[in-house]
Amino acid sequence: MIFGLLIVIALLALITAGVRRVSTRSNNDANRTQTLRRFFEYGLLFAMLAVSAVGLSGLITRLFSLGQDVVSDPVALARDVSFSVVGLPLVAALTNWTRREFDRDPKEAHSLAFGLFLTVASTTTLAMSMVAVYDLLTWSTGIASDWRNPTARLLVWGVAWIQLSMVRSIYAHPDQEQAVNLTGSLLGLGTSVAGFVAVIGSLVQLAFGLSADVLISPGTDPVLRGVITVAIGLPVWYFHWVRGARDSQRNAVWLSYVLLAGVGGSLVTVIVSASSALYQTFVWFLGTPTSTDAHAHFSSTPINGAYLLVGLVTWGYHQSVLRADRKEKRTEVTRIFEYLMGGISLVAVATGIGILVVALIEAVTGTRLITSGTATNTLLLSLTLLLVGTPSWWMFWSRIQNMVAANPEVEVSAPTRRSYLYILFGVGGVAAIVSLITGIFMLFSDIFQSQFSSDTFRSMRFAIGVLLTTGTVAAYHLMVYRGERQFVGIPRAAHNIILVGPKDPELVHEIVEKTGDHVQVLVAAHTDHQAWSHAEVLAMLAAPRDEDLVIVMNGHGLEAIPVVHAFSQL
Repeated sequence: MIFGLLIVIALLALITAGVRRVSTRSNNDANRTQTLRRFFEYGLLFAMLAVSAVGLSGLITRLFSLGQDVVSDPVALARDVSFSVVGLPLVAALTNWTRREFDRDPKEAHSLAFGLFLTVASTTTLAMSMVAVYDLLTWSTGIASDWRNPTARLLVWGVAWIQLSMVRSIYAHPDQEQAVNLTGSLLGLGTSVAGFVAVIGSLVQLAFGLSADVLISPGTDPVLRGVITVAIGLPVWYFHWVRGARDSQRNAVWLSYVLLAGVGGSLVTVIVSASSALYQTFVWFLGTPTSTDAHAHFSSTPINGAYLLVGLVTWGYHQSVLRADRKEKRTEVTRIFEYLMGGISLVAVATGIGILVVALIEAVTGTRLITSGTATNTLLLSLTLLLVGTPSWWMFWSRIQNMVAANPEVEVSAPTRRSYLYILFGVGGVAAIVSLITGIFMLFSDIFQSQFSSDTFRSMRFAIGVLLTTGTVAAYHLMVYRGERQFVGIPRAAHNIILVGPKDPELVHEIVEKTGDHVQVLVAAHTDHQAWSHAEVLAMLAAPRDEDLVIVMNGHGLEAIPVVHAFSQL
């Protein structure tokens, strides 16, 4: 169970930290060998750190149990001893060797492998420490009965987290520190959301008599557990996000967290929870509920309402963070946000339409439906998704289309819009073809077996629903794409631009956005009191050219040097 948690956290950290700038590294054989060595070294260090922590926490738990009547497990004792005896010396040796490598070559600390290790190890030790604190607080409130094992785990994993924090403060690059803060923010945000939902939902259940639990009931009280969860998750989120990642560089990793986890995840939560609560209400009054007891039927509605409320707050907060970053300028980040929101809402609308088709087929064939009720329940589920998803999709899509109408040359050629349309009519077309093949297979299978009847259409209902829905979505967006081809000019071949002067991430971002060129910065010495003139650089790049360009900041201003294949010699 412990190793499963470690793997999940490691994969999460890998996705978050793996978008670092790998492309700037050389691909020769020596560097590839060195990279493999680093991944092996830090992978082994992380594995031994986890093994040592598990073994040491088990031994400390037994130390706390000395003199008490506790049943001993010889197998577990052998495991803890072997983990500690093997793991601790290896951790010490690998740590000492890594420190010597850093002293010999400080650039080693800025490698992708070490950054990945810091992210995975810091997030893992933090998560295990949070679980241990949770167990200790539940013991202190009388919910749990054991304090020895949580205390031992908190000592071991907490000390490991503190040590890693000290290592980060000495060796970590800002990009590595940002990756750690973002994964910690995600961990704290998820924990806080779960805690707030438990508190709000449980209090509503108690207020309306939908739960038999009392406010403080040892072992079963969800309100108290929710309060403890919030008390653990909120400080973690504040430390890693408010004081850490929020004001860090707005790069791809930062935007991935805010857009996917903060905005996208919150909107999905809002749509799912609102649909669930609304569907339960519709079924009770208009459909066929599975229970005639209102307490049983609406038992999960307070939790869905809590998810809806917390999701709206989370969505609004992260949207405000994006709005503050965008200011008044419409950038590609603005487009990503709008298309992401519209796409998520469109999924809900398409699902509702597909279920509507299924409900109509079930009603015509007189069959029972997937929701353990009549075709009326399926129809209500469809209407619920349409009522929730359609306003959201229309709000974002109409805003997008208004921007296109106001400035078609810029908006139609935007990478986000082109990718959005490609994905929808591409994926939708593939899904329509697959569902078409599936439906035809079912049709001819029954015909060839002389079993063709109304049951044939019933078995085809999902294939028909997917076909009509995805086909309609794909056809509509293909029509939009074709109608905009007149505004898309012949794409200009991307050139390589080398800036020699001070570091200016905003200028690099502006060049990439306006020209699509590949930009590399060589930071020149003695440029602390100089700054790029954005207007002058962009004016140089606006002129027609077929060559790559090196722009040098010297004592007389800017000098543009045309070159051939700038990056091929780097």
